[in-house]
Amino acid sequence: MRLIRQILDFVLSKLTIFIFIVLLFCVIWQVLARWLSITSTFTDEAARFMFIWVGLFGAALGHGQGRHLAIDLFTGKLSGHKKLLSNIIIHLLVIGFSASIMIYGGGMAMLKTQGQLSPVMQIPMWIIYIAIPFNGVAIAFYSFYDLFGLFCNRLISKKEEA
Repeated sequence: MRLIRQILDFVLSKLTIFIFIVLLFCVIWQVLARWLSITSTFTDEAARFMFIWVGLFGAALGHGQGRHLAIDLFTGKLSGHKKLLSNIIIHLLVIGFSASIMIYGGGMAMLKTQGQLSPVMQIPMWIIYIAIPFNGVAIAFYSFYDLFGLFCNRLISKKEEA
């Protein structure tokens, strides 16, 4: 399971960096094109899609590395069993959200846009929407992995107490 996590970390990090570089070039070209009075609708649409993708892939990577936005006003004051229960509930909620909204909802969006093409680039829209269920699976995997770690650590600490 650790190997899968390492591979997923590697793929997400490299993909996020690549998408960000493409986004950067698209935006730089847009600025230059406007300054030179050149119409460039292709890079405008590409930048929009890349912006969405970099946010989704970055969110999955951030969740996996524990660098996501967390409001720990209440959970920071917890300790022991209450802290463990809080972490379990949080991971279960994240898995539920990922499964219902991102995996199922993103999959449905892919199916509903099967025959649609993007207006300018003329690529199938399901290619754009595939990032949603993919990152939903990644986020759910990271939460499962962390849940598994919580239970393993709990079992190890119980064995050490005995």
